[in-house]
Amino acid sequence: MSLFNRKSTQPSVWLLVLLCLFTFFWRLGSVPLFDLDEGLYVACSRQMVLSGDYVTPRLNTHQSIPPYTTPTPFFEKPIMVYWLSAGAQRLFGTVEWAARLPVATLSLFTTLLIAYMGSWWFGRRAGFFAGVLYAIAPMTIVDARQMTTDALLVFWLLLTFFAFTRLTGVGKSPELTARARGGYVFLFWMGCSCALLTKGAVGLLLPGLIIGIYWMRSLSERGKERLREAWGKLQCLKPLLGFVFLFLIAAPWHIVIAQHGERDQEGNTFIQEYIVRQHIGRFRGSDKVHNAPVYTYVGYFLMGFFPWASFAPVAFRRRLPAIGNEPDPHDTPQEGDAHLFLLVWFWTIFIFFSLSAAKLPTYIVPIYPAAALLLGRWFNRTLEGGADRALQVGTFIAVIVTGLMRVGVELSPRFARPGNPVPLDVLTIGRHATSVLMAGSLIAWLCLLWIRRTHHARRLGIAVMAVTMFAFSGLMITEGYGFLGRGVLGPYQRLASRANAEAEQGTPVIYYQVDPRRPSMLFYSTYAPYEWKKRPLSPMLLPLLLKSPKTGVLVITKQEEYHKFLIAEIGQQPELKMEFVAEEGVGQEGWVLAHIRLQKERR
Repeated sequence: MSLFNRKSTQPSVWLLVLLCLFTFFWRLGSVPLFDLDEGLYVACSRQMVLSGDYVTPRLNTHQSIPPYTTPTPFFEKPIMVYWLSAGAQRLFGTVEWAARLPVATLSLFTTLLIAYMGSWWFGRRAGFFAGVLYAIAPMTIVDARQMTTDALLVFWLLLTFFAFTRLTGVGKSPELTARARGGYVFLFWMGCSCALLTKGAVGLLLPGLIIGIYWMRSLSERGKERLREAWGKLQCLKPLLGFVFLFLIAAPWHIVIAQHGERDQEGNTFIQEYIVRQHIGRFRGSDKVHNAPVYTYVGYFLMGFFPWASFAPVAFRRRLPAIGNEPDPHDTPQEGDAHLFLLVWFWTIFIFFSLSAAKLPTYIVPIYPAAALLLGRWFNRTLEGGADRALQVGTFIAVIVTGLMRVGVELSPRFARPGNPVPLDVLTIGRHATSVLMAGSLIAWLCLLWIRRTHHARRLGIAVMAVTMFAFSGLMITEGYGFLGRGVLGPYQRLASRANAEAEQGTPVIYYQVDPRRPSMLFYSTYAPYEWKKRPLSPMLLPLLLKSPKTGVLVITKQEEYHKFLIAEIGQQPELKMEFVAEEGVGQEGWVLAHIRLQKERR
């Protein structure tokens, strides 16, 4: 029975839509752009809208290499994220919510498609559970509310796997007309093409690995006599026609931008940056900042898919929990086949990125749909009984995790660097967030301990966990967003915007010692700044002053850099005069805008 049957399931669909409107869309533009990735992508998208160049992503900043032109090409990611954001900004204006609208919309479609697949494979309620679990997972919400590549990749991969399972009969074998089969072939290769244009080679490599491993695993279970059948299923994907389609969609942009021959901020060509550094280098560990041990993703999954990841060890088992002697009507060979595909999907991506040297929490988000479907199936069965012990253990693990998080928040001031205390707002939000999670997990655990006393306790415990994540999301979208806008992102973005008026009159602007980089400043500036990370500032400052002796130069830097180094440097040069203009933020997040002029004309 489908989740999207009009007669019986419309309320479930609308409930999922309303949930996504809250978790993905509510207050979408109420926080400034995040750094680093979102700032880069949206700044480039804004520049596309302003310039009309939709081929080369560019940052509105002066290059640090000859000929010092502006804007600067940015070759780190393929073009899809820029096209989507630029299209939304072109339609609705260069504002934050418009820039993020495509990723929030595709996250909604992802949730609904997960629910549909779960309904088709495991039953209507299991599909609904899968959609809810995915929509309220912390990392899902984080990715859906900022314009980065990860949520986009999840949608394209999900679309690819949906088409693949329909064409090859994974789980169930629907009767497809020739027209429907052609449509699914188109969806499969369109998903692969868009994944390639979103994340590069990994967007094509992951589906290839998952499908290949699934078929090999399936053959090993069913015997070599199924080899001919597997070959027939491969042919239904129309691989030759598909690769031609893939080439026609994904290759033109890569060819055109490579032929332009431009160089980015570091002097790298498109081939050097996009292929050598971003693809080969990151996997091998050239990006030392993101390198981490092989077991890192265990913790990332536990936190990013909290609290549902606590139940994964039992939910991933092939056979569902039994209720007395009653067989499960969904525990069939067809659904076992779907379960096998989801396991291959999950573990292939998990192991692939665990073997990679560079590790970020967002790299493994493509496993979240598979995890949601597996857990949705398991929770659907456990509501009827038979897994009380597993429910209790899972919620107890969640209690332990939240307790450790709460202790970590309280101890964080003790481990802060001297002179750089943890801001009070950070402590307050951390305390509130961990208290909500800990209280909800504890209440759910207590409810599940009372299962024998009342048959409603099982449902109540699961509902408490869902409501806890709902409340946690609301807290971060309101109080968390408010703090980020006031004290973390807002200070340097407001100073970048404040420099607009003088910059439009011809005053050069330097972003000095902004390390790590804050590219979101470029979105709020109407000028092309010079970025200088070396100390002293004079090698960059003096040539600009000679070019603009009447207007001088504006400098935006951190408070610490300004007070400890810049004042002393300018004070040692009598021909220069520095005036304090404005200050935003405090402590580590404090920033200064200063105006430096020539006291007399140099000859």
